[in-house]
Amino acid sequence: MASFLFTAIVTGLVIVVTYLVNSLTKIFKILFTKRVRSKGAVEIDKKEHIYAHPDFADKLQDYNTLGLKTLSDVLLHGMKLGGDRPQFSYRYSSDEPFKHYTYK
Repeated sequence: MASFLFTAIVTGLVIVVTYLVNSLTKIFKILFTKRVRSKGAVEIDKKEHIYAHPDFADKLQDYNTLGLKTLSDVLLHGMKLGGDRPQFSYRYSSDEPFKHYTYK
């Protein structure tokens, strides 16, 4: 009877210690995991509420300064500059990553 009681106590202690170690490991993972900051869309026109991808917001050009008159000229110019790079980006909500259209 004494050996049964001793085995039950040791088993209980092992379960409790295992639970505590597992809990501490989870707490340390939460504390020491570096969070990745998400990039949000950048509003480039406050009046019209136009947003751009944050990686490309500084590189946008006005089509009037390039001598482009029609939408067709704008599209051909964009295809010439970067046919396989993202041209049009969108997302349905701020929780989702951007999806891109390319010319190719």
